[in-house]
Amino acid sequence: MFGNNIQCDNLVLGKNVKIEKTATIKGVKGNAKNIVIGDNTYIGHDVQIICDNFSIGDYSKIQHHTNIHGYKPCKMEDHQLKM
Repeated sequence: MFGNNIQCDNLVLGKNVKIEKTATIKGVKGNAKNIVIGDNTYIGHDVQIICDNFSIGDYSKIQHHTNIHGYKPCKMEDHQLKM
């Protein structure tokens, strides 16, 4: 579905999610364990999310060229905008 740009063991996608083809989602050392992406969420071009556990809520947006990297779980609540 997304090719090699999403590498995780457990992926939960909400409704109407848009992830650009150049975005990368993976774990710190290989596959992420859990990725949860809420409804109506957009992840832009060249975004890199490198976390073992990552979740983003409904109606959220991660702008192009954003890097999110962490060793602990990362959670973004509903209606977030990151630039």
